[in-house]
Amino acid sequence: MATLSQLPNEILRFIAEQLDSQSDRLHLISSSRQMYYTLLPVLYSRVRICNCDTSIRAVIPLVSTILRNPTLAKAVHYLDLDSWDDQSWKEDPDILFEYDKYDGYDANLIENADCHIPSSAEEREYRIQALRDGYSDAWLAILIPQLTNLRGIKITWPYEARRVRTMFSKAAEDGGRLFPHLKEVFAEHCDTENSAEASWMDPFFKFPAMRKLSGRMIADRDHDHVPGTRILPCSGIEEIDLDMSNTEYGFCVWIQSCIALKSFRLEIGGPIVSEWSIHSHRLRESLSYHKTTLEKFWLRTDEETDPDLDEGWIGSFADFCVLKMLHIPFAMLVDFNEESATNRDLVSLLPPSLESLYLCQCDSGVTKLAIDEVEALLESRCLPNLTSLGLECQKPLEAARCRLSLISTRCEEAGITFVNLPQGQQETWDYLATVWPHPC
Repeated sequence: MATLSQLPNEILRFIAEQLDSQSDRLHLISSSRQMYYTLLPVLYSRVRICNCDTSIRAVIPLVSTILRNPTLAKAVHYLDLDSWDDQSWKEDPDILFEYDKYDGYDANLIENADCHIPSSAEEREYRIQALRDGYSDAWLAILIPQLTNLRGIKITWPYEARRVRTMFSKAAEDGGRLFPHLKEVFAEHCDTENSAEASWMDPFFKFPAMRKLSGRMIADRDHDHVPGTRILPCSGIEEIDLDMSNTEYGFCVWIQSCIALKSFRLEIGGPIVSEWSIHSHRLRESLSYHKTTLEKFWLRTDEETDPDLDEGWIGSFADFCVLKMLHIPFAMLVDFNEESATNRDLVSLLPPSLESLYLCQCDSGVTKLAIDEVEALLESRCLPNLTSLGLECQKPLEAARCRLSLISTRCEEAGITFVNLPQGQQETWDYLATVWPHPC
């Protein structure tokens, strides 16, 4: 019987890739010299940098190793950046970093590192001084450009990250050629309140292989874009997935930058994230450019959002000709304006391509109307492909429960899965998590 060390290198690498934890990979790699040289790139395929504000003994050796070993730099496919502070290590009494006395600081290697991004002599001097002063931001800004084989990035944005943000912006200026394989990015805010700016993510729409952008506690505000003006589509991103996030501008820069957006999910974070939660008509305007490509749309509002800050109705989806999934608050799909009677008819607001419809957050005041519209929808048989129907509402009265029972029976006879769930309850969250799990 062959021992592990006698297996071909391709099989050894496959075994290492199947291990769930980095610590398991490290133990395997440390078991012999052969394993070390064969499997070290596998260990570097996923890199997570934690607490880089205080982990100087980890950050500087990592940067130095990557700069000395281009093979290991290319082996990094996924990078997870924990939050960092824009504070000098020199100013931290627990570190007291002095670059000229630190054994791991190779000035020739680090200060002459090629970041593959054009910079002026003044910018270069500024970068070198920031490295010498021990700013985490500066060290990350020279590390990340070395990882040109990245497939995915997760970023926990701190309140200040100007050097890393500038690096990504400059990398995107030449068509994003620095990261030709980057497909997926997840970003989140570092705190339990407030948010990261959506504009910090704009550069990722210029990297050629990008297909999915997701995040948590992101706020779309303070954009220079003038509402109503068209943005030239340039991005191959097909999926945008946001949790606990707000939009004042309807994510117009993101959505309109996409050439063919297929999936969009937004769960509003409310006042804990930013002052303005959602601007429906701007979101509607942005989505209108993807009527022939959008297949999945999911929108949930926050219960604490002031309804007076938004006019509510998001518009008809009747002409979204390939839409298959629609998850939306009933009050945002159906227009309650007395002058818009036609937009109160659910049948006229939905495309025949729809396979899954979930009407969420039906308050007690609209539960009866929602049931009326669902009954009319089933009677019309206007959705021949419908296989899943959901209605989320507060505890209905006895008469409403009887009608919901009849709807359930009718759906079962038609081969449609019907769910009626209570608003704001754990069983509802558990069900929704199975329908469309959140990333990270």
